[in-house]
Amino acid sequence: MAGAGKPTCAQKQDFHQMTEDRYLGVDGCKAGWFFVSIGPGENVEFEIFENIEHLFDSYSDAIRILIDIPIGLPFEAIKFRICDNQTRKALKPKKHNSVFSPPCREALVAKTYTEPGHR
Repeated sequence: MAGAGKPTCAQKQDFHQMTEDRYLGVDGCKAGWFFVSIGPGENVEFEIFENIEHLFDSYSDAIRILIDIPIGLPFEAIKFRICDNQTRKALKPKKHNSVFSPPCREALVAKTYTEPGHR
């Protein structure tokens, strides 16, 4: 929601309208895919699915599925993504450590941990 502090009446109405439909927030985890769903009547659900196809099948009624996946990977010439650094600055002093950097492109094709990209 836009702005900080207490929600305005307009924001409360927007939230109420939003909960007439189902929305999912999804993130990868060691066990598969963790999600939080807000649906009709402000019904909130959360669960872990082993694979994302089962999640999609189970929540095909969702209006939006928002997946936390990095777009654009750093590479040898550019070590860090600007968006990650700006997000860390915006979240200081308490939450900046929750922004994780994705692996560089070279690490995705490396056969061993000692190859370039794993430094």
